Amino acid sequence: MKLLSSVMFLSALFTTLAVIIFGIRGDDRDWMPDHEHNFLSWSFGFAVVGAFFSWMASALFWAESRILFKKELKKRQELYNLEGNKHSHQQQQPQHR
Repeated sequence: MKLLSSVMFLSALFTTLAVIIFGIRGDDRDWMPDHEHNFLSWSFGFAVVGAFFSWMASALFWAESRILFKKELKKRQELYNLEGNKHSHQQQQPQHR
């Protein structure tokens, strides 16, 4: 989950950079050929929405990975406590002769 969160973060970062660069330089005649035919349309809007949802997905994956990490840590601690109690209980029992 942590890896997926990191990949989504990088995806959101690069998508945001691409949207910003295209938004700023889209009408520049030195940047792209046929600049008079380049304009921001519905596809640019979808890219902005996609970048927003990529950030949301990254945050949600990160939160989920933290929840799973805490659950796994709690499970390991409970298992350790159960094993520790089992060993201490066996040592405390008196031996009958």
